[in-house]
Amino acid sequence: MNDYSDYYSIGQEIISNCEYKLKRYIDIILSATGILASLPLSALIAILIYIEDRGSVFYTQERVGKNGGLFLAYKFRTMIVDSDEIYGPTQARVNDPRITKIGKILRYTAMDEIPQLWSILIGDMSFVGPRALLPAEKETGNDSDSDIVHIKDIPGYKNRQSVKPGLTGVAQILHQEI
Repeated sequence: MNDYSDYYSIGQEIISNCEYKLKRYIDIILSATGILASLPLSALIAILIYIEDRGSVFYTQERVGKNGGLFLAYKFRTMIVDSDEIYGPTQARVNDPRITKIGKILRYTAMDEIPQLWSILIGDMSFVGPRALLPAEKETGNDSDSDIVHIKDIPGYKNRQSVKPGLTGVAQILHQEI
């Protein structure tokens, strides 16, 4: 009888220890390569962010990782200095006045995500996995009349917590809404 000690649960699927290690090795190799390859671009982005308003280059935020553990997620800052303190941590909107000029470009091209390669390299994230949620995040339905539901009350939340959050998800890769 197998006790599954050599297997890991990935969502609802079970993969072998060997497959899990291979996935981690791929994450390390790709993130290290991505960090090195993007260094000149990252330096330019950092200079442009700093020149625009002399604020911090990076935005850090505590997120929920595997098994509910917390980690710091890093991004290039795309909003005005202290926007969370001034406006509260709210979702960005179309023509949001908090987004800086360079921030619009970074968001459009997803280059604000480059620093998350560090989180992948150190093992807090993976390239593919569920979105890294805020510790107190709540979800709403698709319409404005939907009830707000604590994320832990959503079906499948436990499975979602059994894997590392990802830079991208299965839905984005498959171009589907899951």
